[in-house]
Amino acid sequence: MASKVELFLGQYPRVKLIYASCVSLFIGLICSKFLLTISMIALVVFGALSPTLKQDWKRIWANKSFVATLGIFMLFLVSALVSDNGAASMTRVRIALPMLLLPIAFALLPVFSKKSYQQLLSIYFYLMVVACLGVLINYGLHYEAMQQRLIVSKAIPTPNGEHIRFSLMINLAVFAGFWLLEQQFYWKKTMEKWLMGTLVLFLIITLHLLSVRIGMVVLYGGLGTTVFYYMLRKKYYVIGIVLLMGIAVLPYLAYKYVPSVQTKVNLTKHNWDMYQQGHIGEYSDTRRLLSYKIAWDVVQQAPWFGVGIGDLNDEQAKHYQEKYPDQQVMYPHNFFLMLYAATGIVGLIFFLGCFFFPLFYHQNYKNLFFLLFYTTIFLSFMTENTLMSAIGVGIYSFFLLFSVNYLEGVPKNQKTIKE
Repeated sequence: MASKVELFLGQYPRVKLIYASCVSLFIGLICSKFLLTISMIALVVFGALSPTLKQDWKRIWANKSFVATLGIFMLFLVSALVSDNGAASMTRVRIALPMLLLPIAFALLPVFSKKSYQQLLSIYFYLMVVACLGVLINYGLHYEAMQQRLIVSKAIPTPNGEHIRFSLMINLAVFAGFWLLEQQFYWKKTMEKWLMGTLVLFLIITLHLLSVRIGMVVLYGGLGTTVFYYMLRKKYYVIGIVLLMGIAVLPYLAYKYVPSVQTKVNLTKHNWDMYQQGHIGEYSDTRRLLSYKIAWDVVQQAPWFGVGIGDLNDEQAKHYQEKYPDQQVMYPHNFFLMLYAATGIVGLIFFLGCFFFPLFYHQNYKNLFFLLFYTTIFLSFMTENTLMSAIGVGIYSFFLLFSVNYLEGVPKNQKTIKE
């Protein structure tokens, strides 16, 4: 019996199980919240099964990026505790749990070597290619129906049922491809780099066909960030300026020649005109704009410490009932504004400190993928409550802490995942 336990706790089988958990988490993000939850729990368990648990436990506090992520969870927890709506508060805390559990898990897991980090990112990349292929086949088979969905502000169906989060995941796959190509990564043969480059282009085309606006904003924001990265790091100024001019032209070409993009842009213009005229209707754009207005009214009630993350929806509902009783109550579709209303200016400043800390800690922004990951999440906050959904928290927590685990380097006497 002892020998079996010893074997299970041994580094080699544990590494395989950690790998399998990461891959299953990728699949969970794409198509199964249940698998996503199980995979996160597995990472925590395999972290706790560390043969050097006492030594590894100290890494939670030694790496301040782990502490910063724990700080975000504590902000959610404290705001929930001071809220009156217990059920809503517990829902928010439950969704935020990965920001408590995964920092502990990745602190206890072996440090990912560069090779293992690259391999797992490439697996994620290829899984997203397969998922996008399925989405486009469905789009092609039901082209007319899909175009009609876009006309009435509905989205093209995606495997996880959350088209916005799915578009963020495609962007992360694109940016992972950028970094892997920069690193000249391949599994067996160098020609794989040509395949990856082609598939990066395929994912970019997919983003345009899906026409999720925040997905497009993140894509072009990431492309611009990549160009500036090389201009500053490699001194490619002339090439950089030419590329920036090209990036500026691409949105126009997309509008001109991609029907789904043209439909989405025209609809946005129409909805903006409707809102300006005081017509809210049932379109997502006008309702989002209204949610901003209502949230700003809520902010005025408790500007310093907020109304509580569990009570925010109730406070929004009061204003809706008073001024717009026929409209559906919505959280403001801007994470910064949502957090401002829920936790006040004090909570928002605390969050910004915890959020940006890992980017600058040990100059982690020098890693292109990590920089583009931050670009993705930050821009998503502008129009979405990314950390208010299980998939959004999963995307943020995993890729942040997985990268932090790798970027922190290898402490003395600390084994790495090499398989």
